[in-house]
This record gives sequence, structure tokens and C-alpha cells, in this order.
Amino acid sequence: MNPVNETSNRADTVGAESAPATAISARGRRWILLILILGTAMSSVDRQILPLLLEQIKRSFQLSDTQLGILTGPSFFLLYAFCALPLAVVSDRISRRLVIVWCLAAFSMMTALSGLAPGFLLLIILRMGIAIGEAGNVPASQAMVGDIYGRSQLTSAMSWLYFSQSIGTTCGFLLGGFLGQWLGWRLTFVVVGLPGVLLAFAAYFVLPQNNAATSHVRASRLGTNVVPLKVSARFLWSQATYRYLTLANAIWAFASAGIAMWTAIFIGRIYKFPPAQIGMIMALVIGVIGAIGLSVIGTLAQRMDRRDVRWPLWIVAISSLVSAPLACLTFLSQNGALAWLGGSLLAFVSVSTQGSVASTVQMLVPPHMRSIAVAIKHVVVTAIGAGTAPLVVGIFNDVLAVSYGDQAVRYTLASLSVLFPVAAVFFYIAARSLRSDIDRAETWEETANS
Repeated sequence: MNPVNETSNRADTVGAESAPATAISARGRRWILLILILGTAMSSVDRQILPLLLEQIKRSFQLSDTQLGILTGPSFFLLYAFCALPLAVVSDRISRRLVIVWCLAAFSMMTALSGLAPGFLLLIILRMGIAIGEAGNVPASQAMVGDIYGRSQLTSAMSWLYFSQSIGTTCGFLLGGFLGQWLGWRLTFVVVGLPGVLLAFAAYFVLPQNNAATSHVRASRLGTNVVPLKVSARFLWSQATYRYLTLANAIWAFASAGIAMWTAIFIGRIYKFPPAQIGMIMALVIGVIGAIGLSVIGTLAQRMDRRDVRWPLWIVAISSLVSAPLACLTFLSQNGALAWLGGSLLAFVSVSTQGSVASTVQMLVPPHMRSIAVAIKHVVVTAIGAGTAPLVVGIFNDVLAVSYGDQAVRYTLASLSVLFPVAAVFFYIAARSLRSDIDRAETWEETANS
């Protein structure tokens, strides 16, 4: 029997709960969350192997750091921006399962095909296909978690979803380092990409066929009317917490994406380590220590949420503030041990932020706007972060290399630390209106029909 069809014996009694969540048993929710965790991890693996392979790709096609920045930044965002909102609409109005299954299959195949690219231009086109996974899989997965978990469990469930990114990151770094050194970058892409296709088949049979949110909307006073996209966008813009949270997350993402994409190259150029060793270092620091930080700080945020719903965002603000001196220590220290310590602490505090951010977004909107809310935030965050930061870092590396050579990447990455305190300020501002904005989201349907 499919676990998602079992009848739940009890309902979550804490917080605002969407009705369909009680129609899925605890065991069924665990199976669904497991598939979503694996899908999110696969997405992280497909993305995180790229930094470990950049130097090999650079030598293969005789590229500059600016061209590497194009490969890791704008080439990802262009298709992401094009697909994010349409896929979010399909997820909210038709089927989250459909979006998740097809996106898993698509970005996995694109990853495998990247290993067959004969030239730089075709590699860019194929890497753009990876954006489909981010554009469709992430918002739909987060929305499905929001459908099946009540507020009392949402932060924890969302943290597990982001914990899977740490798992995927760890595997991506290890596979990228070892396979890249042993098999080369082409075969690495092929080997890493194909398992995601099998997971897409499993997702088709395990994930619920019908949207919980769609069923809820149809049973509500809105009847069978579909809420127009412009109405959803107008409501999101009216939520002050959503505006400031998106801005804060975008600023944080610019610094984090630049650091994440170029740290492997930093280690290779500054410390002259081979790819396999770099992969082990990245896996341990970002994957393992980052995952521990996500678990510890995520649990703390959930407990503090019981005292005041604003605490998770306050903790995110504190984490962002602390990240600035840790980033400086990591990239400017001439002592390898101190740099290791700084990087470990930076991973511990910075990775933890996204679980609280994601769960907060889910609380700020009615169920049928969840995918759209995540998609709009991700478009903005990706445009400023993953879509821009790697290119900017590459450009500055090429400019500073005239004077500093291989040391240029050290100063470029250290300069990104100034953005963390700015993000912290906006995270704090976002928390001020959180209570009232949650109330508005819970009563929106009644207000819309009054």
C-alpha cells in the first residue's frame, strides 16, 4: 500500500494547519519527506561537483576566470528565471508531483550530458538545464512540505529538507574531488547525473498525486476560482516581512554563493592541494560541519519559536552578523590552521540560516501561494546571488591577478564579508512585522471574499 494513502490517526493541534495534512499518516509524511530530501540532495550533488571541476574545465577549454564566472553564474540564472514562475504556477494549480518528477529527471539528464559537451558554448547551454531542477524542484518540494506539516513541525521538517542539501553538498564535493581526479571532469558528470533519473521514477510512485493545497482551496470559500498570479504577487508585496526577508536573503546569497563557488579554487591556488584532497576538505567543512550547524541551530530556532515566532529570524540575523569576521579569518589568514578554524565556524553558522528562512516564507502565505512565494524569492535571490556573484568574483580575480597573481582570489573572497552585516540588518527588520503578516496570511481568504 502506498504510505501516503494511509489514514492519519491524529491531527496536529498546534498552529494553523491546512486540512489535507491530516489526511496523510505520520508514516506517509516520512516517506514523502524522504523522497523530497533525496531529490534536494541530488540537486545539490549536481551543482556542487562543478566547483571541484572548474580548474580541469578551464584547462580543457583554455578559459579565463571571467568565463568560469559566466559558466557558474549567469548561465544558471537565465533558464532559472524563465522557468521558475511558470513551474510554480503548475505546482500550485495542477500538481506538485508532476513538477518534482519531471524536474528531477531533467536536471539529472542535463548533468550527465554536460560530460559530453565538445566545447564551452554547449557546456554553458547544458549547464543552463541544471537550473530547471532549482527552478521547479525546490519551490514545489518546499510547498509540499508546507502542505503536509503544521506550523509546530514545519521548521523542523524544512530544516531536514535543507539538511539534505548539506548531505548532497558533502557527496558532491567528495565525488567531484575523487572522481574528478581519477576519471576526469567528463565522466564525473555522467556518473553523478544518471542516478537522479531513477529517483524521478521513485518520486512518481511515492509522492501524492493531488495537491493538498489544491484540495484545500477547492474546499474553501474561494470555490473553484483560481487566484491570478498578479493577485498572489500583490499579496506577497504587501507582506513587509516577505519583502525584507527576500532582500536580506539575496544579499546573504551574494556573499555565500561567491564564497561557495570559488572556495575550492581558493584552496587549490593558495595551498596547492590536489582535487581529491580539496573535495575532502570541502565535504568536511561545508558538508559535515555545516550540517551539524544546521541541526543544532535549527533545533534551537524551533525551540525558541515556541517563545516568540520572531526568534528564528533573530537567530538568522545573529548568524549573518557573526559570519563577517569568520570569512575574513578564513581567507586572509596566512596560517592554515586558523583558516581551517575560520572556515569551519563560518560553515557552522551560515548554513543554518536557510531552514528558518524557508519555513518563514511558508507561514507568510496561504497554501495555494506557497510555490509562487518560494519561486519569486528564489528568482530574486538567485539573480543577485548564484546568478551574479560567481561572475563578479571571476572578473575581480582577473583584474587583481595583474598585481597579486594566484593570491587575487584570497582578497576577492574576503571582500564579500562586508555584505553579511548588511543582510543581518534586513533579517532583523523582517522579523518586526512577522506576527501581523502571519495573521494576514491565515485570514486572507476570508478577507478576499468579504
